[in-house]
Amino acid sequence: MEERKHLWKILDDKLKKNVPILIEVLDPRFLEIKKGTRIAVAFQGRLRYETYVTDVKYSSGKRWEWLLTYRVSYGEKIINEVNSPMWWNYDRIEDILTELAQVNFRGIKLGETLLLAIKN
Repeated sequence: MEERKHLWKILDDKLKKNVPILIEVLDPRFLEIKKGTRIAVAFQGRLRYETYVTDVKYSSGKRWEWLLTYRVSYGEKIINEVNSPMWWNYDRIEDILTELAQVNFRGIKLGETLLLAIKN
């Protein structure tokens, strides 16, 4: 939260009036994600790159903890795998719009995961 408030201050200091910014939040459907779900796949030549959510923990308040597993495969053989923890807070777009209004921005919700804000 403090980091985000710091970001709003930087944007307020650096942006000129009427400059738009797009902000995307995590899709709320991810709050119901199950362990082992593949969330991304891409191919580069014969290599397949995949990202899985291998562990999900709800911590407290709005805080979540995931363990992400990144795999690189050649055919059916996994040639590299990296596990990486990720901590994040889920905030609804409406909450972020309220926050922005308090720091000199006006904004509108464009969809379930996207908002547009403009410096006043």
